[in-house]
Amino acid sequence: MLVKCDALIPTLLDALFLDPEHPRKDMDEALRAGIQRDGAECFLQLALVESGKELLERHPEALEALRALADGSALTEEARRAASGALVAVEGPAPGQSP
Repeated sequence: MLVKCDALIPTLLDALFLDPEHPRKDMDEALRAGIQRDGAECFLQLALVESGKELLERHPEALEALRALADGSALTEEARRAASGALVAVEGPAPGQSP
């Protein structure tokens, strides 16, 4: 049911705090880090099921956000790993990367 919800991807993207003008950018960093980690992990869970993978493939902005987290914008190592895992699940391993 979640993959049919139009608000799912925008809500999860908002939870990543990647927008420098995010309305909650001044929130306590530990709290933001936990929310970001949870959002990245939700993306990973979506990527692991076919309907979720198809949803992510239809939303390039979500894949772009996951790349940003994987490339250094994550507030925690857990969020970075979840984003990297979601990307591998959707796109396969990067060239030279072991599966």
